[in-house]
Amino acid sequence: MLRTVILGILSGVILFSPLAVTMAPSVSRSAAEVSVLTYDSTIQTLLLLVAVSGFAATIHTINQRAKENLDQRRLETMLMLINTRISQDYRSLLEERRILFPEYQSINFDEWNAAYQISEKTLDMSDSTRILRKRSADSVLAILNHYEFIALCIDKNLIDGDVAKSSIRGIMCSFVHDARFVILRVRENSPAAFANLVALYEQWRDKTGQDEYGGLREEPVWSV
Repeated sequence: MLRTVILGILSGVILFSPLAVTMAPSVSRSAAEVSVLTYDSTIQTLLLLVAVSGFAATIHTINQRAKENLDQRRLETMLMLINTRISQDYRSLLEERRILFPEYQSINFDEWNAAYQISEKTLDMSDSTRILRKRSADSVLAILNHYEFIALCIDKNLIDGDVAKSSIRGIMCSFVHDARFVILRVRENSPAAFANLVALYEQWRDKTGQDEYGGLREEPVWSV
Protein backbone atom coordinates (compact mmCIF):
# COMPACT_ATOMS: atom_id res chain seq x y z
CA MET A 1 0.00 0.00 0.00
CA LEU A 2 2.77 2.44 0.96
CA ARG A 3 4.75 1.50 -2.15
CA THR A 4 1.69 2.25 -4.30
CA VAL A 5 1.25 5.66 -2.66
CA ILE A 6 4.90 6.55 -3.21
CA LEU A 7 4.78 5.46 -6.85
CA GLY A 8 1.63 7.50 -7.33
CA ILE A 9 3.27 10.59 -5.84
CA LEU A 10 6.35 10.17 -8.00
CA SER A 11 4.15 9.71 -11.07
CA GLY A 12 2.46 12.99 -10.23
CA VAL A 13 5.84 14.69 -9.96
CA ILE A 14 6.83 13.44 -13.39
CA LEU A 15 3.50 14.28 -15.02
CA PHE A 16 3.20 17.77 -13.63
CA SER A 17 6.82 18.89 -13.52
CA PRO A 18 7.70 21.79 -15.82
CA LEU A 19 9.75 19.50 -18.01
CA ALA A 20 6.76 17.31 -18.74
CA VAL A 21 4.72 20.15 -20.20
CA THR A 22 4.82 20.14 -23.98
CA MET A 23 5.83 23.52 -25.30
CA ALA A 24 3.88 25.03 -28.16
CA PRO A 25 6.05 25.29 -31.25
CA SER A 26 5.56 29.04 -31.35
CA VAL A 27 6.95 29.49 -27.85
CA SER A 28 10.70 29.54 -27.65
CA ARG A 29 12.78 29.50 -24.50
CA SER A 30 16.36 30.44 -24.05
CA ALA A 31 18.93 27.96 -22.80
CA ALA A 32 19.11 29.87 -19.52
CA GLU A 33 15.35 29.60 -19.00
CA VAL A 34 15.39 25.87 -19.71
CA SER A 35 18.32 25.47 -17.32
CA VAL A 36 16.42 27.29 -14.55
CA LEU A 37 13.31 25.17 -15.15
CA THR A 38 15.39 22.00 -15.03
CA TYR A 39 17.10 23.11 -11.81
CA ASP A 40 13.80 24.06 -10.13
CA SER A 41 12.19 20.78 -11.17
CA THR A 42 15.11 18.78 -9.79
CA ILE A 43 14.98 20.62 -6.46
CA GLN A 44 11.21 20.08 -6.21
CA THR A 45 11.60 16.39 -6.96
CA LEU A 46 14.37 15.97 -4.39
CA LEU A 47 12.36 17.80 -1.74
CA LEU A 48 9.35 15.63 -2.46
CA LEU A 49 11.47 12.48 -2.28
CA VAL A 50 12.81 13.61 1.10
CA ALA A 51 9.25 14.23 2.31
CA VAL A 52 8.08 10.84 1.05
CA SER A 53 11.06 9.12 2.68
CA GLY A 54 10.29 10.87 5.95
CA PHE A 55 6.64 9.84 5.67
CA ALA A 56 7.62 6.22 5.00
CA ALA A 57 10.00 6.23 7.98
CA THR A 58 7.26 7.66 10.19
CA ILE A 59 4.78 4.99 9.10
CA HIS A 60 7.36 2.28 9.74
CA THR A 61 8.06 3.67 13.21
CA ILE A 62 4.35 3.85 14.02
CA ASN A 63 3.79 0.27 12.84
CA GLN A 64 6.79 -0.95 14.82
CA ARG A 65 5.62 0.77 18.00
CA ALA A 66 2.09 -0.54 17.48
CA LYS A 67 3.45 -4.09 17.23
CA GLU A 68 5.57 -3.60 20.33
CA ASN A 69 2.57 -2.18 22.21
CA LEU A 70 0.43 -5.12 21.09
CA ASP A 71 3.06 -7.63 22.23
CA GLN A 72 3.38 -5.82 25.55
CA ARG A 73 -0.38 -5.76 26.07
CA ARG A 74 -0.64 -9.47 25.30
CA LEU A 75 2.10 -10.23 27.80
CA GLU A 76 0.48 -8.06 30.46
CA THR A 77 -2.88 -9.73 29.81
CA MET A 78 -1.42 -13.20 30.20
CA LEU A 79 0.41 -12.28 33.40
CA MET A 80 -2.71 -10.70 34.88
CA LEU A 81 -4.85 -13.75 34.14
CA ILE A 82 -2.23 -16.18 35.43
CA ASN A 83 -1.66 -14.19 38.61
CA THR A 84 -5.40 -14.03 39.21
CA ARG A 85 -5.94 -17.74 38.77
CA ILE A 86 -3.13 -18.71 41.13
CA SER A 87 -3.94 -16.07 43.75
CA GLN A 88 -5.16 -17.29 47.11
CA ASP A 89 -8.14 -14.93 47.06
CA TYR A 90 -9.44 -16.30 43.77
CA ARG A 91 -8.85 -19.91 44.79
CA SER A 92 -10.73 -19.24 48.03
CA LEU A 93 -13.69 -17.90 46.06
CA LEU A 94 -13.81 -21.07 43.98
CA GLU A 95 -13.67 -23.25 47.08
CA GLU A 96 -16.42 -21.28 48.82
CA ARG A 97 -18.59 -21.41 45.71
CA ARG A 98 -18.40 -25.23 45.71
CA ILE A 99 -19.75 -25.44 49.28
CA LEU A 100 -23.32 -24.80 48.16
CA PHE A 101 -23.09 -24.62 44.38
CA PRO A 102 -21.01 -27.38 42.75
CA GLU A 103 -19.41 -26.81 39.38
CA TYR A 104 -21.22 -27.89 36.21
CA GLN A 105 -24.61 -27.57 37.90
CA SER A 106 -27.08 -24.75 37.32
CA ILE A 107 -27.36 -22.45 40.31
CA ASN A 108 -30.95 -22.13 41.49
CA PHE A 109 -31.75 -18.46 41.98
CA ASP A 110 -34.08 -18.93 44.96
CA GLU A 111 -31.52 -21.06 46.77
CA TRP A 112 -28.76 -18.61 45.98
CA ASN A 113 -30.85 -15.59 46.97
CA ALA A 114 -31.90 -17.13 50.28
CA ALA A 115 -28.25 -17.68 51.17
CA TYR A 116 -27.20 -14.28 49.87
CA GLN A 117 -29.86 -12.47 51.89
CA ILE A 118 -28.57 -13.85 55.18
CA SER A 119 -27.77 -10.75 57.17
CA GLU A 120 -24.23 -10.51 58.44
CA LYS A 121 -25.43 -8.25 61.25
CA THR A 122 -27.68 -10.92 62.73
CA LEU A 123 -25.54 -13.87 61.74
CA ASP A 124 -24.57 -15.97 64.73
CA MET A 125 -20.90 -16.77 64.23
CA SER A 126 -21.48 -20.11 65.96
CA ASP A 127 -23.87 -21.14 63.18
CA SER A 128 -21.24 -22.53 60.83
CA THR A 129 -23.81 -23.82 58.34
CA ARG A 130 -25.36 -20.42 57.73
CA ILE A 131 -21.93 -18.80 57.61
CA LEU A 132 -20.80 -21.19 54.89
CA ARG A 133 -24.02 -20.72 52.94
CA LYS A 134 -23.60 -16.95 53.08
CA ARG A 135 -19.98 -17.17 51.95
CA SER A 136 -20.89 -19.51 49.13
CA ALA A 137 -23.55 -17.13 47.81
CA ASP A 138 -21.23 -14.15 48.18
CA SER A 139 -18.51 -15.97 46.25
CA VAL A 140 -20.84 -16.49 43.28
CA LEU A 141 -21.45 -12.76 43.08
CA ALA A 142 -17.75 -12.00 43.54
CA ILE A 143 -16.78 -14.31 40.67
CA LEU A 144 -19.45 -12.75 38.45
CA ASN A 145 -18.08 -9.30 39.24
CA HIS A 146 -14.57 -10.55 38.48
CA TYR A 147 -15.57 -11.73 35.01
CA GLU A 148 -17.63 -8.59 34.43
CA PHE A 149 -14.49 -6.55 35.08
CA ILE A 150 -12.49 -8.64 32.61
CA ALA A 151 -15.26 -8.27 30.01
CA LEU A 152 -15.25 -4.51 30.53
CA CYS A 153 -11.47 -4.35 30.07
CA ILE A 154 -11.75 -6.33 26.85
CA ASP A 155 -14.52 -4.07 25.58
CA LYS A 156 -12.44 -0.97 26.32
CA ASN A 157 -9.39 -2.57 24.69
CA LEU A 158 -7.44 -2.41 27.96
CA ILE A 159 -6.47 -6.07 27.75
CA ASP A 160 -6.04 -8.35 24.77
CA GLY A 161 -9.27 -10.17 23.94
CA ASP A 162 -7.63 -12.96 21.94
CA VAL A 163 -5.24 -13.84 24.75
CA ALA A 164 -8.06 -13.70 27.29
CA LYS A 165 -10.24 -15.94 25.14
CA SER A 166 -7.54 -18.56 24.69
CA SER A 167 -6.86 -18.51 28.42
CA ILE A 168 -10.23 -18.31 30.19
CA ARG A 169 -13.00 -18.94 27.65
CA GLY A 170 -13.80 -22.41 28.92
CA ILE A 171 -13.87 -21.69 32.65
CA MET A 172 -15.67 -18.37 32.22
CA CYS A 173 -18.38 -19.73 29.94
CA SER A 174 -18.85 -22.76 32.18
CA PHE A 175 -19.36 -20.54 35.22
CA VAL A 176 -21.69 -18.12 33.42
CA HIS A 177 -23.73 -21.07 32.21
CA ASP A 178 -24.03 -22.34 35.78
CA ALA A 179 -24.97 -18.87 37.07
CA ARG A 180 -27.23 -17.83 34.17
CA PHE A 181 -30.43 -17.92 36.24
CA VAL A 182 -28.85 -15.66 38.86
CA ILE A 183 -27.68 -13.27 36.15
CA LEU A 184 -31.09 -13.26 34.50
CA ARG A 185 -32.99 -12.47 37.71
CA VAL A 186 -30.53 -9.79 38.80
CA ARG A 187 -30.78 -8.12 35.38
CA GLU A 188 -34.57 -8.04 35.62
CA ASN A 189 -34.19 -5.41 38.32
CA SER A 190 -30.92 -3.91 37.09
CA PRO A 191 -30.62 -4.27 33.29
CA ALA A 192 -27.11 -2.81 33.29
CA ALA A 193 -25.82 -5.47 35.69
CA PHE A 194 -23.26 -7.79 34.08
CA ALA A 195 -23.95 -6.20 30.69
CA ASN A 196 -20.37 -6.60 29.48
CA LEU A 197 -20.15 -10.16 30.75
CA VAL A 198 -23.39 -11.20 29.05
CA ALA A 199 -22.24 -9.68 25.75
CA LEU A 200 -18.85 -11.38 25.96
CA TYR A 201 -20.40 -14.71 26.92
CA GLU A 202 -22.67 -14.55 23.90
CA GLN A 203 -19.62 -14.01 21.68
CA TRP A 204 -17.54 -16.75 23.26
CA ARG A 205 -20.01 -19.49 24.16
CA ASP A 206 -20.13 -22.74 22.22
CA LYS A 207 -23.43 -22.50 20.35
CA THR A 208 -23.43 -26.09 19.10
CA GLY A 209 -21.81 -28.25 21.80
CA GLN A 210 -24.25 -30.52 23.65
CA ASP A 211 -24.21 -32.06 27.11
CA GLU A 212 -25.01 -35.69 27.94
CA TYR A 213 -28.73 -34.89 27.95
CA GLY A 214 -28.77 -33.38 24.47
CA GLY A 215 -29.02 -29.77 25.65
CA LEU A 216 -26.62 -26.98 24.87
CA ARG A 217 -23.48 -27.15 26.98
CA GLU A 218 -23.40 -23.36 27.10
CA GLU A 219 -26.94 -22.02 26.92
CA PRO A 220 -27.68 -18.32 26.45
CA VAL A 221 -28.27 -16.33 29.61
CA TRP A 222 -31.89 -15.65 28.68
CA SER A 223 -32.66 -19.38 28.38
CA VAL A 224 -34.83 -20.32 31.37
